[in-house]
Amino acid sequence: HFLGLNGMPRRYPKFFNMNLIWNLISSMGSMLSLFLMIIIMYKLFKMKLLKKKILFKFINNNKEWTYNSPFFNHSINENYKMLNLKF
Repeated sequence: HFLGLNGMPRRYPKFFNMNLIWNLISSMGSMLSLFLMIIIMYKLFKMKLLKKKILFKFINNNKEWTYNSPFFNHSINENYKMLNLKF
């Protein structure tokens, strides 16, 4: 914990004036994390509710995933297709 290593106590209701800035930065960071977590949960709930399709579908059809044994380095000669996606 960064603030604990710098001598800022965690469980005191009032902080010294020198710790006020670190307390504000820590509080803003935790509120930002909470806000972003709420947005992510909302988006997941909305996708589940509206049954939206996945934008990118992952297909395991290359040689790395089709064989059971590992390959030697640089032994797979496979051409990769570049897609030109327009949004």
